[in-house]
Amino acid sequence: MQHVKLSDVWFLFTQRYEVAFKSLKCYRHQLDGFLKWTTATRADEVTREMAEDYTRHIFSRKSTAPQDIGTLKRIWHTVWPGRPNPWDTGLRLKPKERGGVFRYRRLSVEEAGAFFGKITRTLAERPKPDRRQTIDRLLLQDLRDAVIFAWQYGMRIGSLAVLKWDDFHPGKDFFLHIPPKTKGVKPWPLEIPIMPSTHNVLVRRFRGLNGKPGGYLFPHFHRAYHRNVNGLTALVKRLMTGAGVMDDHRGRATMHSFRACFITQMDEAGAPSGITDSLTGHAPQNMHDMYSHASVPSKREWLTKAIPPLPLG
Repeated sequence: MQHVKLSDVWFLFTQRYEVAFKSLKCYRHQLDGFLKWTTATRADEVTREMAEDYTRHIFSRKSTAPQDIGTLKRIWHTVWPGRPNPWDTGLRLKPKERGGVFRYRRLSVEEAGAFFGKITRTLAERPKPDRRQTIDRLLLQDLRDAVIFAWQYGMRIGSLAVLKWDDFHPGKDFFLHIPPKTKGVKPWPLEIPIMPSTHNVLVRRFRGLNGKPGGYLFPHFHRAYHRNVNGLTALVKRLMTGAGVMDDHRGRATMHSFRACFITQMDEAGAPSGITDSLTGHAPQNMHDMYSHASVPSKREWLTKAIPPLPLG
């Protein structure tokens, strides 16, 4: 393979790629790991032998080595199509053993209700005078309302953190949202129907504002997500454990479980994949999304049919 200017790889990839299988942030992180290794080994040309050396190196250290190598293979294929891909190493190395379950399991209606109830009870039990506890209360209030959106639409935690009042236009029965994970591939907004449960959240939050609403819909959730996402997910995990919602053989119970639950419920109700994709914002595997424009009433009909009410008691 000809000499490769590694400094140009990222720019060329982001200019040429069409379909993302993961977020650009994840692609960049995995590429940076490889570039760091090339700096340490003073390698400036990517050959088959060098790719094999890095493959052996990363398989001995990371449980996600197959995904990392797959990313590098995809980047090289995108930047230099038609050339021999050095990452087609053919190596069959055993990945590092992983000490846990890495899938996300779905939540039942009862489990989702128990989690919501745990948040509500925690809010009722938490005293107000202390400033730190007051901040915690505001975060818990945001989390409580964000759960309703997660249940109704299967939104990722990152999407919940970036929802803005500007996404909701007066007089519209839907809101616009560009999922941050896929905005590099699908920069156009999703049209998501406002359902009765989420409408109640908007009304309650609007009443708590002074004047015209602006900024983030869940501002304290947004701040916690960007300040310390691990701390936020740990809080969610503690509340789920307190509600009796545990990890099991099916996978982990986390905030992302709401997404797994939503997609499963839509599939079980018989919703077309185009409807589900137009609500979740999944990156397309074909040209379907370029030609299919599901209407808001059609989406609302399937949401009403597929998603049962979340127990709020």
